[in-house]
Amino acid sequence: MNLFTLPIFKGLSEAEISSIPFTSRSVSEGSAILRAGETTDSLLIVKKGSVNIEFVDLWGNNSIIEYVGVGGVFGLTYAILGKPLLVDAVAAEDSEILSAPSSSLLKGPAAERIIKNILILFSSKNISLSERILCTSPKTIRGRLSIYLSGAAQKAGSKTFEIPFDRQELADYLSVDRSALSAELSKMKKDGLIDFRKNRFTLS
Repeated sequence: MNLFTLPIFKGLSEAEISSIPFTSRSVSEGSAILRAGETTDSLLIVKKGSVNIEFVDLWGNNSIIEYVGVGGVFGLTYAILGKPLLVDAVAAEDSEILSAPSSSLLKGPAAERIIKNILILFSSKNISLSERILCTSPKTIRGRLSIYLSGAAQKAGSKTFEIPFDRQELADYLSVDRSALSAELSKMKKDGLIDFRKNRFTLS
């Protein structure tokens, strides 16, 4: 992964990026990177693998709020505000995570450019959260699946595409029961609306 390609570092020179004190750590699949209630002072970047931002309620129900792939960032809002996390950040697969103190990003000669990039990044995250709200607004599982799969096809520019979730993760993202989700997918396939194999889908 090239740090120059990350939106948060757009316009920075090699020397400016090299001056940021990054640390790196490997995280195994299913391990927590950050837990709800903790605080962080760092921006975290997915160098390898992927991370799910999850919310677990008091009854143990899990919802995936956001998927963060290679090059994606997380934790910055909490780092800037100094507030305890409301969510967990969990490795969706074996991953490598870079971190940098927010103070190193918001001070120095590159701070103005980084702050502008942060505003753009936050706007993009707001769109992602709006997409999830849209996906979970229908009352039926088919309605939620239809919106999610249609959006995935639009992003891919093709009726055949892959999604980043397994069945349990997709159920958590759509806030539905996994068994009910699998049953509805089978019904949609039988009705000729979709075809799928694992996480690869084709819309009819």
